Amino acid sequence: MLTGVAMLVIYGDLLSQPTRAVLLLCKLAKIPYQFQLIRVAKGDQRKPEYLAINPDGRIPAIQDGNFTLSESHAILAYLCESRGVADHWYPRDLGRRAVVDRFLHWHHTNLRHAHHWVWELKWAPLFGRQQRPWVLEESPIVLERALKVMEKWLTATPYLAGAEISIADLSALCELSQLELIPYSFSSYPKLHAWYQLLRNLPETREIHSLLDKSVSQSQPKL
Repeated sequence: MLTGVAMLVIYGDLLSQPTRAVLLLCKLAKIPYQFQLIRVAKGDQRKPEYLAINPDGRIPAIQDGNFTLSESHAILAYLCESRGVADHWYPRDLGRRAVVDRFLHWHHTNLRHAHHWVWELKWAPLFGRQQRPWVLEESPIVLERALKVMEKWLTATPYLAGAEISIADLSALCELSQLELIPYSFSSYPKLHAWYQLLRNLPETREIHSLLDKSVSQSQPKL
């Protein structure tokens, strides 16, 4: 265990899906932490003090004593191992763990298109960026294919990697919640929709998503 006496520090932005996934694990698994806000909209991720933590300049990152780590999936796995959380989050059984890892690797090139799509539709205009037409065309297609795969997985098991919730579910949930900014409906995928509603309505999820919920509310047209 690499942890010293210092409190775990999580650096991130609550409008970041990967940041929310790390925070949600800490809430649900009762891992103590301190949160350091990195305001992406204000360029905090490019400041020297943050680049000393993560030279890649992306969020989230953690500092655990004298150990630093970036990339949310790596962080999720590290926290499960270093904090001795319940086995279902990241199973010790190699077969069950491999199923969790399969989703985490798959996520990057499939479900992550939810982020790309929302960025082009929602954030690019706000930041004065020109929308990329190939992303607007490709991302919803890849996303729909990914949701169909998730629907099949959730038909076979109640959670994405088996009978119990894991870090795969947290990463997926926080990715898909960003689609509420468009907004987007999962009603065409009944198993996925039920899974999403179950996890989205957890008190810990609502707490971590409070800023996103505020942004969603502000995005709604005024009647």
